[in-house]
Amino acid sequence: MEQHDAYLARIAQAVSVSEPLQHWLANRHEGGRRVSDPAILKVLEALRTPVPAHRWLQDPTLAAALPLLLRSTDLKPVGTNAMDVPLDGDVVSADARIVEPAFQSLEPWCVLLEQADQSFWASLRRYSYPAILVLLSLLLFLFIAMFIVPVFQEMFIDFGLSLPAPTVFLFSISRVVASAPWLAFLALGVLLAVTPLLRYIWRGCLDFMEHSSLIRFFRLGSKRGLLAMARWSGTLGELLAIGVPEGQAVLTAGIASDHRFLRMRSEQLAKKLQKEPGDLCSSHWEAASFSSVSIAALDLARTGATTAPLVREIADSYALRWAGRGRPTADWIGPFAIVLVGGLVMFILIALFMPLTSMITSLSS
Repeated sequence: MEQHDAYLARIAQAVSVSEPLQHWLANRHEGGRRVSDPAILKVLEALRTPVPAHRWLQDPTLAAALPLLLRSTDLKPVGTNAMDVPLDGDVVSADARIVEPAFQSLEPWCVLLEQADQSFWASLRRYSYPAILVLLSLLLFLFIAMFIVPVFQEMFIDFGLSLPAPTVFLFSISRVVASAPWLAFLALGVLLAVTPLLRYIWRGCLDFMEHSSLIRFFRLGSKRGLLAMARWSGTLGELLAIGVPEGQAVLTAGIASDHRFLRMRSEQLAKKLQKEPGDLCSSHWEAASFSSVSIAALDLARTGATTAPLVREIADSYALRWAGRGRPTADWIGPFAIVLVGGLVMFILIALFMPLTSMITSLSS
């Protein structure tokens, strides 16, 4: 009980001296822009209110912000001191502004905490190139369907040709598009509207099936996986540094990861550590879901060794790898759009030239 009160008191103490951190978080954006990220706003509100210390161990956003809070207590605050300056034989008082850049070392943890803007316009700006490519291809298809395909259709009917299935399908689409061109834009709008929902469902299915070794193999090193492990390791290291029991530290780290699979495994591992305190963390099969070095650091902590700096280094390495990894969607959506446009053009050419070839062959014979 005393140990429980001790680490909660450390968190409460860090909150009580967090005014420099609050000032830096509120003014870290260039140009004096107001903070708009919901996660950073939530952290600022928790620091200013403040919320009870145990909430920092239970809320996903606040738990992920523990590295930000606890590391800031080791940094010197930004301040303004008065000093005497000689001026024309007189001594006058002036402000000596001490600019301490140490808070910039916390910037990666702010970025890890921030939530990407998932609005329609933000996504459109992010993927402007493939969006323009798809829109131009749609306009080209409308032009071909309304003005080019009907000419070929009348010609083939006049010659009484037996049309192959791709040509019949193209003519059917052309008639629908020519009669109601707005349907094409409606279909595109519906696709854009349901894309976030499909993405959410797909991610949920992968998280649910990640207990499978095959699914986990293909997701190792993904950008989302690196983000989750950076938050997990960073929170674990800071909790170990203030003396949180390893079971509670693992449980809170799982909450901070904001990853369904890692949170489930953290809960299972925390229960094992509480029920079997004499066993090593590495002896439990749930530990295989995490960094082997982090698990080894947990085992070393039982011997009295100071392992928090090691886990911090691991978290920093995950954060750097995450920052250097591009958006996976941005990597493949451009080539995918090009392949989609190329496939559309190829389908139109094949659908039109198959009967045209047979017509030329029959005329030449």
